[in-house]
Amino acid sequence: MLTSDHIGKIVSFSIYPVGLLPNPITQAKVLDIFSPKTALKFADVAALHANVFPTLPVGSPSSYKDYNYVQLELANGTTLILGLPWIVESSIVVHQNVQIRVVVSEVSAGDVATIRAALVANGFPHLAIELV
Repeated sequence: MLTSDHIGKIVSFSIYPVGLLPNPITQAKVLDIFSPKTALKFADVAALHANVFPTLPVGSPSSYKDYNYVQLELANGTTLILGLPWIVESSIVVHQNVQIRVVVSEVSAGDVATIRAALVANGFPHLAIELV
C-alpha cells in the first residue's frame, strides 16, 4: 500500500476501475497522501467513489470517507487523486531515483523534440535535454 513514506517517489501500478481512469499509472510522482476531507478540496472524491465502487474487490470500503487518497503527478504534468483501495497493491513498483547521462551524437538541434518524444513514449518522462 502507498503510504506517506512514498511521497516524492516515482511509482507505477494498475488500478481496479478499468476504463474510468488512466490505467496503468506509469512513472507518476507521489505528491501526498490525504484524508477524505482534504481530498475533497482537490477532487469530488465522493462522486469518484460512487463510480469506482462497483469495480472494486468484494470487501472494499463502501464509503469514500473510509479510506485515504493519494495525489499523483502524472508524466504529462497533470495531477490525479486516487483512492488507495483502487490500487492493485501487488502491482505497485517503486522506481529507484537514479540518473543516467546519455549523449546522442550526429544530430541537429531540430532533433531534440523527436528524441524527447521517443523517450517519453517509452516511459521515461522525467528528463532534461540540453544541447552541448
